[in-house]
Amino acid sequence: MPDDGEESFEYNADDQRDALYENLGFGEPAQDQTAHDLFWSVYYDNDLSIPDREQALQQLNDYLWDEYGIDFEAVWDWEDFRAWYENA
Repeated sequence: MPDDGEESFEYNADDQRDALYENLGFGEPAQDQTAHDLFWSVYYDNDLSIPDREQALQQLNDYLWDEYGIDFEAVWDWEDFRAWYENA
């Protein structure tokens, strides 16, 4: 195939799913950037130490309660969400 100067785009379902997941529950762009950033720090920042992760989780819990009256620990089930995500 001749090179027409344009980069080819290959559809990648994993990339599409990850892009959707990045904004899941937050909108695109994130409608609540603070909630988004705290959530991603807690669950996806592998460089956080355990004490820092626990502190970020507490900040997320406090933030969601103060802003929205949501008891995050009472409504969030990571294992159920992970199973749903992996099967999407």
